[in-house]
Amino acid sequence: METATRPTTLETLEDRLQKRLNSESLQIVPLQVRCLFRDETLTILVEHPEPVTPYKKRTFNLIEATLKDWKTDLVDPDSQVPELAGGYRVLMYLRVLGQEQPYAFHTVTISTPSSENAEEAVAETDAASTDAPVVNEEMAELEELLKLDDEEDSSNETTAVEPEKTNFHSSYFPENDELETAGEEDEENEISQTNWLPIILAGLGIGLVFFLTSLSFLNRPCVVGKCEVLGVAKQLADGSEEILQGPTSGQAILNAQKHLDRAIDILQAIPSWSRHHSEAANLLQVYQPRSENLDRLVLGLQAGAKTAYLTQNPPLPAAKWEEVQTGWREAIALLEEVSPESDFYDFARTKVEEYQENLAVINRRLQQEKEATVNLEAAKNAAEIAEVRQGVAQTLANWQLVYSTWQTVQERLAAIPQGTTVYEEAQQLQKLYSPKLAKARDRQTQEQFGDNTYNQGVRLGELAQEAEKNGQWAVASERWRNGLAYIQQVPNNTFYHSKAQSLIPTYSAAYKNAQAQLRIALKLQQIKEDLERICSATSSICNYTITNNVVKVSLSSSYMQKLRQTAINAQTKGDYQTQVNLFNHVKSLEVALEAISNKSGTRVEVYTPDNVLIQTYLPD
Repeated sequence: METATRPTTLETLEDRLQKRLNSESLQIVPLQVRCLFRDETLTILVEHPEPVTPYKKRTFNLIEATLKDWKTDLVDPDSQVPELAGGYRVLMYLRVLGQEQPYAFHTVTISTPSSENAEEAVAETDAASTDAPVVNEEMAELEELLKLDDEEDSSNETTAVEPEKTNFHSSYFPENDELETAGEEDEENEISQTNWLPIILAGLGIGLVFFLTSLSFLNRPCVVGKCEVLGVAKQLADGSEEILQGPTSGQAILNAQKHLDRAIDILQAIPSWSRHHSEAANLLQVYQPRSENLDRLVLGLQAGAKTAYLTQNPPLPAAKWEEVQTGWREAIALLEEVSPESDFYDFARTKVEEYQENLAVINRRLQQEKEATVNLEAAKNAAEIAEVRQGVAQTLANWQLVYSTWQTVQERLAAIPQGTTVYEEAQQLQKLYSPKLAKARDRQTQEQFGDNTYNQGVRLGELAQEAEKNGQWAVASERWRNGLAYIQQVPNNTFYHSKAQSLIPTYSAAYKNAQAQLRIALKLQQIKEDLERICSATSSICNYTITNNVVKVSLSSSYMQKLRQTAINAQTKGDYQTQVNLFNHVKSLEVALEAISNKSGTRVEVYTPDNVLIQTYLPD
């Protein structure tokens, strides 16, 4: 049985593997890598704090790739591990710090190239690592049970039974022949391998159990020798504090949290029976409150980042804004729990103020969204009412109400601001309802005009009738004419149009009658003026009465007496000239009365004072 070795070459490999794995995003940093070579088998244990990495397969691939890069160092004849000059088997384990059993296992065979033909050997190694040969069906079945496939569910993963958490120093690896794995044999030994394989596998299992049991106590940190992890924990904690001293970013805070949590995990892993436990406990009293405040800060920042992500692609519905509102409030509450004595308090307060401003903006956006939704619903309801009212509207009052309702619809839609989820719909509805508003406005204007003209025409008709009663035919004629004009202006398709049409014949006839009566009145007036001039030229010659059909002129008794006396005197005296003048005077009176008859178109009758008809004049 060969003795386990820890040559410098393996320490270099550990360092290379640790750097390589730490450089990748495997969610298992910081790593602790330990290597052991024995019996042509290289065992690699990778330890890390919780949680279990989701990238197990990728981790094993990185280890394998690092070994392939490292194998060129092994062709050196002065290598401190000359056994690696040939092919060797690699056992890889992943284990959470503090756990007894690894949670993932992988095995691969690596072929080391010779210095004379390195490139061909590399190609062969790549092929072998891709599809490692198996000795027989039993070995293939065992490897299948141990192999961890990331593509399968956790229920299909096989937990490898491997050593408890260990630093993998050479003194921690006891001799264990059962860890031997079968190397490649000639075809002649294949049957022999097949027969002994079950025994070898059984021995391997027993050896692994013995190996894990023997390491379970001594493998705890700081049990024997120096407690190097204390220094590591302090460095991690100090590094965490240094990170937060500079310009703080989200990633920096997460890194600081990881370092501080890692330091606490390391200190908590130191057992109570260690002489370094008291120092670790003192450090925990310092680091844990800091970690709690940092956790609150991180939770608050994570809540803020998650909430900020929810605000992408606005506008958002009210329910989403309420979710964002709740998110900012939760983030603020978490940050306000950071202790004032904490190094992160000032930063937390800055974030609180920033988040409070964000919350105020969200409150306004939420209120705006709610109001916009209410206005949209109100506009839709008002539009339905307007449609119904418009369908039955007839009078001016009806159309005024329709127009007012459409105005309410447009005002509600115009009140919906840009940046809300219903803004686009509101714009579309405005375009849809604008023609209906215009139609209602035009119809209201028509009804208003029809109402005014109809009522004005009716009022003028009433005034014309009053003028007729007073014999004011000129006034009546003018009012009938204007009233008829108003009635005829009532627009089609308005409420008063049919009523106006029914009044047109009445108004036309009344206007014609008024015109006729006006002409008669004018004629009578002229007759009166002429008779007034004749009958009262020098003295009271006559009296008269005027009707529509006849003018009666009665000579006064004084006038008749004067004519008779003048004629008798002139005849007695033989005054021929006076007799001629008297004749001419009577003749002129007859001519004047005849002219009145012809001019007025009315019969003129002349009577004696005793009411005896003595002369009649008919118009030509």
